[in-house]
Amino acid sequence: VLPMTPPGCLYLLRVCNGTPLLVLGLLLALPPEAQGLPGVGLSLSAARTAQKYFTQDTLKPAAHLVGDPRIENTVRWRANTDHAFLQHGFSLSNNSLLVPTSGLYFVYSHVVFAGEPQRKATPLYLNHEIQLFSSQYPVYTSLLSSQKSVVPGPQGAWVHSMYQGAVFQLARGDKLSTHTEGVRHLLLSPSNVFFGAFATSSQAILSHYHTLPRGCTISQLDLNPSGKNTMSTESMIRDVELAEQELPKKAGGPQGSSRTWCLGLFFFLIAGATTLFCLLHFGVIGPQKEEPFSNSLRLFNPLAQTLRSSSRTPSDKPVAHVVANPNAEGLQWLSKVANALLANGVNLTDNQLVIPSDGLYLIYSQVLFKGQSCPSNLLLLTHNIRRFAVSYQKNVNLLSAIKSPCQRETPEGAEARPWYEPIYLGGVFQLEKGDRLSAEINLPDYLDFAESGQVYFGIIAL
Repeated sequence: VLPMTPPGCLYLLRVCNGTPLLVLGLLLALPPEAQGLPGVGLSLSAARTAQKYFTQDTLKPAAHLVGDPRIENTVRWRANTDHAFLQHGFSLSNNSLLVPTSGLYFVYSHVVFAGEPQRKATPLYLNHEIQLFSSQYPVYTSLLSSQKSVVPGPQGAWVHSMYQGAVFQLARGDKLSTHTEGVRHLLLSPSNVFFGAFATSSQAILSHYHTLPRGCTISQLDLNPSGKNTMSTESMIRDVELAEQELPKKAGGPQGSSRTWCLGLFFFLIAGATTLFCLLHFGVIGPQKEEPFSNSLRLFNPLAQTLRSSSRTPSDKPVAHVVANPNAEGLQWLSKVANALLANGVNLTDNQLVIPSDGLYLIYSQVLFKGQSCPSNLLLLTHNIRRFAVSYQKNVNLLSAIKSPCQRETPEGAEARPWYEPIYLGGVFQLEKGDRLSAEINLPDYLDFAESGQVYFGIIAL
């Protein structure tokens, strides 16, 4: 056992016959990540930088596209302009958004149509829909769809807008695109015509760890803030530096040649340790990389805890998206059909969505009404989202809308032609466990089920 030496007085002569001990000390002087230690790697400043930029929210894939006003009679999406972007894996190819990783996404789009008065009333059919080309089922399906009929006449200019948005489970490689009828009437400005999607589940951030430096794993994002594991390393480095200062003072005397030999051996070992460091750093030798989300990892850093919780599949957020049953009388919701889902505790009971836990929820719904010929009398179409709260056992309207379809203003308006009237509702509310949500209308006979994605109802926890 070596006797204790005062700080800064590490005599190399004493360890000339203890080569393994010297090698061990030099290895301890290597950076922790080069030693292959699990759970250690980033410095405090590096970990704080990662925690600042690689948070659960900022790593979520998101995209917001706007229509290009320079191109007429078509909708050409672009991301290289103000208020438009592609981030964390989303890409734009052939006018379609490519989904970067599997997960829950909120998909939305908005368009505005406008026209000038016409001497002769000519009916117009306006349609805007979001389509999915799935990597699992390579056919175009309509996720969201909205229609509107207009009969321009001499009475004045007209303007109509359509917004739609809902949550869907998407897979990596899926393509999202839009289809529009009545393109020549679009008001192509960034605030009027847009299309986007963003990940709502934290699972979607996992693919972005491929951007970390080579050899850096989730375990290496862990950090022991106390720095207890680095104290001996720092002491060793300090002692070696001070020992080099002591060597010239003690180089004389009969032991000079022996100390010179030890000094040469010291630098030889330094060179060997440097070589070993390079081999470990570039992964030529050393332990294999650990699985990023191994259950055996011990995570202390808050960032690492966030990343660990992000690996849940697909998400721990309560979510639901139900669609109307086209074969039922009235408005009846279905959850076990294509592009519909119930997850993480949400139930569909008595045609109502039952909230599984307290929290903030985004609630949305769309209905589409259709009729033949403009009514002679005023016709009011209503759409409501109601909450039956467990705290006060009463139905309350959360969201409501009312519209009237076209009216008989001209002889042409009395002709038998279809009219369409969509209503979209959406908002964020604080809900309690056990609350029941329902989406209701006043005139179910006017509902249009011709295409999928026209009538739907959903929630997602925020």
